[in-house]
Amino acid sequence: SRKALAGGADMLRASTEALQGLRVVKVHTTERYEEGRFHRINKEVMRQLFKARAARALASPLNEVIVIFVMGTLAAVATKQIMDGRLEASSFIAGLGALAVAGASLKPLNGIFNEIQTASAAADRLEQLLNADEEAGHDAALPRLPRHAQEIRFEHVTFTYQNADAPSLRGVSVAIPHGQTVAVVGPNGSGKTTLLSLVPRLFEPDRPTAPDEIGADQPAGGVLIDGHDISTVSVRSLRRQIGVVTQETVLFRATIADNIAYGAENATDERIRAAARAARALGLRVALIDRADFPRDKLCGGLVSGRSLALLDRLFDLSADGLLFHAEARVAFHWAGTPLARFTLDAPLHFTMRRAFDARLRAIALEAGAIPFTASVDAMAPDGTLALSDGTTVRASCLVGADGVNSTLARRLFGRAFDPETIGFGLEVEWPTALAEPETVIDFGAADWGYGWMFPKAQGTT
Repeated sequence: SRKALAGGADMLRASTEALQGLRVVKVHTTERYEEGRFHRINKEVMRQLFKARAARALASPLNEVIVIFVMGTLAAVATKQIMDGRLEASSFIAGLGALAVAGASLKPLNGIFNEIQTASAAADRLEQLLNADEEAGHDAALPRLPRHAQEIRFEHVTFTYQNADAPSLRGVSVAIPHGQTVAVVGPNGSGKTTLLSLVPRLFEPDRPTAPDEIGADQPAGGVLIDGHDISTVSVRSLRRQIGVVTQETVLFRATIADNIAYGAENATDERIRAAARAARALGLRVALIDRADFPRDKLCGGLVSGRSLALLDRLFDLSADGLLFHAEARVAFHWAGTPLARFTLDAPLHFTMRRAFDARLRAIALEAGAIPFTASVDAMAPDGTLALSDGTTVRASCLVGADGVNSTLARRLFGRAFDPETIGFGLEVEWPTALAEPETVIDFGAADWGYGWMFPKAQGTT
């Protein structure tokens, strides 16, 4: 029934509001109130459903009673006719058989009126929606709005919500030059959102019905962009020039890229990445701090697997970037040219030239919006502010330090530069002939120098 459908809509709305406003409900300790509201609505819905179900359930027995009454009446009349000799018994029996066959054929139609009555409520609502007026501004004959370049002007704008006692906006006039940043400030209900909603034509301003409503020397209220009344141009060409950040974040069930490019049908991957970088730069300031550029080129690398390998592949595309990386699972350990051991690793070693690798990582960081600094860290304040050796003071939400074993950052974070109980260890050596062999040869006696570095790990010792 209509009441049951309306009650179901109220119940769905109440539960959706409670779930979406869960924080508000908890903060105001109104859980019992929301439970009671849902229970009252649910009780009314059940009452209406029971009425509809009862009517449907009674329909068939009522039809059976009517059929029995009719058949009984016919039998009584036929009996009287047979006794008077005006009707033969065989004809009466044949008539009863025909009625039985006809009744069996029509019996499936018993519930048709119930079904029609049940569906009529939903059909009426659908008819209302289908017959609703289409949004103005989608006529293909309307001109396109040129690219905004001058000003947005509100001229004597008045707007009244449906069934409201007074206008939300009354006679608003303001001009906003192109390129100017404007903040609309006011208490709740003062019309800020309403005013902004008029620009993309989510609402239409009131149109005066008589000249004395606006005065003899005032034009009818409206919104103009570069002198064009937005009610006279294509709404699509208008909205394509407007970007909106809503009060509540709306994320569609799609990829991050799809959400970023929402509404921009021809957005390229580069434009999407640029937008993501810009958003990250606004929300997170990253400082990349290194003591100095590496003084000489050399081969470096090691075993990379798991998440590290996935990240390396995503950054550098290992399958396509063969010039920067060399991967080899066959390894031989030598000492001064003498073989010590030979084995094959489960995952290959990845090697690259140090300066090229550093340059690529630096370029990726800068492209993502990082701010570079080349200096030593002299001190780190409790709030995260760094004092660098060149006199620069750095304050960022995220600090990436590459200042070696005596790391000021590590000392600040972990209490000392490294913890022998929870460290990782890496070794780099000069490696002039490693790629000349069919397998990767690591000769620990081929270098006149070498150095190592240690860095903290979350847990365990390597």
